Amino acid sequence: MQAREADVAIVGAGLTGLTAAAELERLGLTTAVLEARDRVGGRVRSIALSDRVAIDQGGQFIGPPREGPWLMDEVCRALGVQRFRTPGQGEKLVVVGDRRLRYRGLAPTRPRRAALDLVHAKNRLERLARELPIGAPWLADGGARLDEQTYDAWIARNVRTRQSRALLRLATETLYAASPEELSLLHALAYVRSAGRGHLTFLARIARGHQQEQLRGGAQTVPDKLAAPLADRIALGAEIREVEVRSAQRVLVSGPSASVACRRALLALPPALAAELSYVPSLPSWRERAARSFRGGTVIAVSLVYGSPHWRERGLCGYAANATGPVRGVLDVSPPDADCGVLQAFVVADAARALAPLPADARRAAVLDALVELFGEPARSPERYFEKDWSADPWTRGCYHGIAAPRTWTEHGGALRRGVGPLHWASSETAVWGLGTMEGAIDAGRRAAREIAAALERA
Repeated sequence: MQAREADVAIVGAGLTGLTAAAELERLGLTTAVLEARDRVGGRVRSIALSDRVAIDQGGQFIGPPREGPWLMDEVCRALGVQRFRTPGQGEKLVVVGDRRLRYRGLAPTRPRRAALDLVHAKNRLERLARELPIGAPWLADGGARLDEQTYDAWIARNVRTRQSRALLRLATETLYAASPEELSLLHALAYVRSAGRGHLTFLARIARGHQQEQLRGGAQTVPDKLAAPLADRIALGAEIREVEVRSAQRVLVSGPSASVACRRALLALPPALAAELSYVPSLPSWRERAARSFRGGTVIAVSLVYGSPHWRERGLCGYAANATGPVRGVLDVSPPDADCGVLQAFVVADAARALAPLPADARRAAVLDALVELFGEPARSPERYFEKDWSADPWTRGCYHGIAAPRTWTEHGGALRRGVGPLHWASSETAVWGLGTMEGAIDAGRRAAREIAAALERA
């Protein structure tokens, strides 16, 4: 067993854990970062295909927020990570029942009654979201009322046309990797407030929105560069199973191949994954219930590399969606100077749960059939095909982020950031800005580092 000592043991080498480690080291504290995977990055995962092309199958997009800090811009500049604009020229496409709607802008403009209905629903959602306290949705006036109902129930009461209900459901599935029935209305609004800065349109847009930019070399370049100066502090393949608090200033974090004795421990893991660890003594019930209540979304990310971006020949930008097929959303993620075309397809929520048990060749056939329906026969023959089922990943338990069913935020939201003695928790689910995103992971890592440094200074 590899045994170490450090001021702070950090379990998890995703963006949150690495950000916290870098900040703590800057403040003069020693760290040991323990990661069960054979790589850093956590819910960020890239596959390099060439010097110019990388495939992202986890965190991927960044965009300029209309409110609050742009943390990924700050970090990319500091690390020297280059970016490129996500392609967006051409028409978008959505299939709703027997309608194939090509459009520009945020949503289809026909039929007019359905388009106006969707605009009214969007405006109502944004007004509700902007009333939430940033970073503390459970403290909102009327928060309990918002949290006791599902997002689906709100849609049923407030959206009149069948097409608009289908489109809002489709947007929910692709943004949250969950169906509206799985989410409390408060959770849906909290994500719009924090990740979308109060604007649902920000989350849906390419230009001037959340999908505006991608990172050269893949999003993996950020955790890789954060990890480089910490290389001797990071242990890969170091699964942690037990966290033992021996005193107010002594914690032992241990697993089959590594252990760290430390003064403070940071569990930089998705809440549901952190809940699976063994704690000695047992955690208070409020802490354990909070972690288990935020379960991961359900998504299979599929990346397809073609000889050329053939969809552009049809006047399409690659941004497409289907309200009923296994592939709910698609984006063109091709680098501008690449000699290929790359599509990113998202199989989410119920569609992902239906597809996941099938053999690999059956899953691939279903995805390709869905893309042919959107883009024609050339979509059937990618040169490379990659898929990642995040729910099947034992070190993640779902993506993009932890989702909250009714009454979760009001009953447990205040507990997610609250430490227990020398134990601290942080993940993108605990973010103030950028809930559930790469921005949020950085925000949470910085908050945890400040919290731990202050606690050690008082000790």
